Amino acid sequence: MENQNEQTHQGHQQPQFNQTIVLGKQKSAGVAFLLTFLFGPLGLLYASVTGGIIMMLLGGIVGFLTLGLGLIPIWIICIIWAMISVNNSNNIRITNSNTESQGDTNKTKKNYVILIILALAILIGGTICYRLYYKTPPNTADLKANATVSIDKITSDFKSDSAKARKKYNNDVIAMSGTVDKTEKDQAGHIYIDFVANNVKVQCLVEDDAKGDAESIKAGQNVNLKGKFTGYTFDEMIDPQPQLQFRDCIIVK
Repeated sequence: MENQNEQTHQGHQQPQFNQTIVLGKQKSAGVAFLLTFLFGPLGLLYASVTGGIIMMLLGGIVGFLTLGLGLIPIWIICIIWAMISVNNSNNIRITNSNTESQGDTNKTKKNYVILIILALAILIGGTICYRLYYKTPPNTADLKANATVSIDKITSDFKSDSAKARKKYNNDVIAMSGTVDKTEKDQAGHIYIDFVANNVKVQCLVEDDAKGDAESIKAGQNVNLKGKFTGYTFDEMIDPQPQLQFRDCIIVK
């Protein structure tokens, strides 16, 4: 009889349920998206105060280094961060399962680590792109001349075989010497030193740092120059005189 009562008691045993209690008012994913889409790091404060502060500091640095170009990925990260933060915030529950609670905490930490790594990667990548895009070209004075010729020689080479001469001098730094035909200055303040030999004009655009030396150059003066060859033009309809063009030229003393 005792065994029968025990079995009856076990049969009517109440099932156990995991109790979940939602803490606080849930945040809206739609509001979080709209705020971060419109205001970026500032809007992220709605979903995560810590995230908003971090992204505002990071956005300021990236925006300054990239002249605003890097703010596009910053905005995207803010939107993603806001969505994850709202989701994690709304899923905070008290359960009787420590394993589940610990799992949610670990997942949240993992998401934040991924976002921080992504933000740092964008910061580093944006800085590298900015430096490459706005990299200051080296001064002609610091470059080694790949050829040393007279104005008469280089104009003769183009006069006799322009295709061959283009391959020989193309985009090279050339050291030249010759007699100045004239100097001129355009409205922007750029100074040009012109030579003429073999009925070919050589026009040299002076480097900004060398303008002081160029201003003292006079027609008929023999000078030594170094510059970067940029092209050869010849169009009988526009100008019957062929022209060689150089830029970033400096006076070699």
